[in-house]
Amino acid sequence: MSKFDPPGADELHTALIQRVRAVLDVGVETLDGTTLGRLRAARRSALQSGSARRVWLRRLLPAGGLLAAGLLALMLWPTPPPAAGLTAQAVDFEMLTSDAGLDLYQNMAFYVWLQSRTAPERSDSGPGVRREVRGLHVG
Repeated sequence: MSKFDPPGADELHTALIQRVRAVLDVGVETLDGTTLGRLRAARRSALQSGSARRVWLRRLLPAGGLLAAGLLALMLWPTPPPAAGLTAQAVDFEMLTSDAGLDLYQNMAFYVWLQSRTAPERSDSGPGVRREVRGLHVG
């Protein structure tokens, strides 16, 4: 019983169970042999089908546990850090957010060629110097 039941509910509950049990026992004693035989057969059939289900459950439970452990291991497996440098998404984001017009990106091959042609003549184009075309890193 729960803490919300009124006082004396335990005794009422116990008395009710005893009365129901007595009525059901009298009903069972008055059943004929054919009905009792059918009830026993139904009980045996239900118990056998229930045990067959439990066998499958016992066989599949370890496999399910192994599968769950494998999925958990894959989810927690450490992934390598991203490659150094800009990814394609970062380059696309840079193109969309820069002040340079899209025509600059359409003619990028020309600007790279132009930069490579003029780079040796510039005094600040030594090794390690970043080359930029109108604010965009090209080399």
